[in-house]
Amino acid sequence: MSRRYKLCIRHSLYRHSLYRIWRIPKGHDSIWQSQIESSHPAMRDASGQNLPEDTFFQDASLIAKKKGEKHMNTFLKERNRLLAQKVIKGFASRNMEAFYAETKEEALDKALELIPKGAKVSWGGGFSFEEIGLKEALLSGDYKFVNREAAKTPEEKRAAELAAYDADYFIASSNAVTEDGILVNIDGNSNRVSAIAYGPRHVLMVIGMNKVAGDLDAAIARARNIAAPANAQRFGIDTPCKKTGACANCKSIDTICCEFLVTRFSRHAGRFKIILVNDFLGF
Repeated sequence: MSRRYKLCIRHSLYRHSLYRIWRIPKGHDSIWQSQIESSHPAMRDASGQNLPEDTFFQDASLIAKKKGEKHMNTFLKERNRLLAQKVIKGFASRNMEAFYAETKEEALDKALELIPKGAKVSWGGGFSFEEIGLKEALLSGDYKFVNREAAKTPEEKRAAELAAYDADYFIASSNAVTEDGILVNIDGNSNRVSAIAYGPRHVLMVIGMNKVAGDLDAAIARARNIAAPANAQRFGIDTPCKKTGACANCKSIDTICCEFLVTRFSRHAGRFKIILVNDFLGF
């Protein structure tokens, strides 16, 4: 080893190693290297042969990086857990009922608990409720569906969209939500935002904590600059954001930013039921 300082393993990598910097005296490099190689199986491959020095230290760096990512994920999860309580209180102050789910599985259980069997259900697109398995569970369960995705003609699609206004439960997510419980949604066809605003007896939203923004301006910015350009990739449309990934404030005939809905209060208690999930869901 040519350097005076060398990274070595204090404990075996197989026992969740700790990494330290050890001072290696000049003239003792080969001795220390031999001792490290003989005492740490992580420096040898499956056949017992010593690994090349670069390979070993690259592997050590990778493991350290993964451990760091795990810790960062833990810290973010804890932050989300704490922030969710603030958001839930914000929803309550706006006459909307909200619940917290630590995992997708918990979110699915809560959603199925809230939707009674035999209920008339519809949805307006989105990925979040699909990601937790709710769409599949509803399709295979004892529920009545208004499913515009099954429409074969424009007339059938329009009829399904109109019928959704009379659903018992309209399933959706939100493009963004503020820390104090304001919902922000952008729509092109507008059937989704109109059903959120009025019609269905209940609106059940599944929202990942990745969609929480500091205030209304930040929530609108998120909806326009993150959610909309990402959603544009799903459709066969010709908009600047589909080509560049950035909002151009366009007036393209294909724009999906036709309607902006800001839901700051619900006049009807219990109509909104929102599940905040400590995960990255949707766009």
